[in-house]
Amino acid sequence: MTYRLRQNASDVARLIREGKGIIYVCGDGTHMAKDVEATILDILTNANDQGSGDSSDESMPQRPQMSNRQRAVAEFELLKNMKRYIQDIWS
Repeated sequence: MTYRLRQNASDVARLIREGKGIIYVCGDGTHMAKDVEATILDILTNANDQGSGDSSDESMPQRPQMSNRQRAVAEFELLKNMKRYIQDIWS
């Protein structure tokens, strides 16, 4: 699962940032869900590293003092709050 996310990282980041992507994770909460979350955070962090951190999404405030990882974490939390990252998991 995470291999495919990484393989399509630029598309995943674009879909998340354009406000159109919704991520639905269904399955094992012990390992798989944690791996997917870590992969999404890596994708957003790396997208910030590559200069695509200037999101046109006005719901994510621009904070130049934040590191790329901090911005990715904030962006991920916003996804969860907006119900665009949904988990149906079990352990």
